[in-house]
Amino acid sequence: MIFIAGINDGEKKLNYRQEILCKECNRQGFLEIIMYSRYLSLFFIPVFRWKKEYYATTTCCNTMYKIDDEIIKRLKRREISHIPDEELKRNYFYEKTCANCRYVSPPDFAYCPKCGSRL
Repeated sequence: MIFIAGINDGEKKLNYRQEILCKECNRQGFLEIIMYSRYLSLFFIPVFRWKKEYYATTTCCNTMYKIDDEIIKRLKRREISHIPDEELKRNYFYEKTCANCRYVSPPDFAYCPKCGSRL
């Protein structure tokens, strides 16, 4: 019997959008939440996820903010309707910005996932 299994890193864009005035570029934009995780797959189907981290990115300048797990839980339970400004902590160490398209990606990416340029 042959098993095909693997451990991979993945990202998933959550169904969330919040209108904001960006603190970095002073333009109107939206916050979108991305979950980065590691997962085990069997026969190319994700079975188990761990090491979940949540980040919010802005659509105007792709600034990345680390979001606390508790805020995500409160959003899912609908206890709060938006992420408060004081909870947005700029994440300088976890981002690489593409020189070509200004897309912000995780530091372990060698190429930009948006335009394909070398980071």
